[in-house]
Amino acid sequence: MFMVGTVFTGRQTAAEKEQADQDRLEAAQATLDAAADKLATAEEWRAFKTESEEKINDIEIRIAELKEKMKILARYWMGYTLNGLKRWNKNRDLRTKMANY
Repeated sequence: MFMVGTVFTGRQTAAEKEQADQDRLEAAQATLDAAADKLATAEEWRAFKTESEEKINDIEIRIAELKEKMKILARYWMGYTLNGLKRWNKNRDLRTKMANY
């Protein structure tokens, strides 16, 4: 008798099976939607990463250009400063000679 009750309660009706299948289908659809969102997110990440790498490369090129300009300006400034020091030394020497005269 116990076995007969178990067999009858263990069986699902067609409506119950249909509902269980529908639940599994909805769960699978939710999983698919989540995977699609992750895929979109991965594509967005790749696009962001590519754009960021391009910007970084542009910035590195700009930094290299500015370093070259700094070298040129440093050479110019050193020449300007040395010429200024030479002129100042000449003026000092002339003032000293005039003061000693």
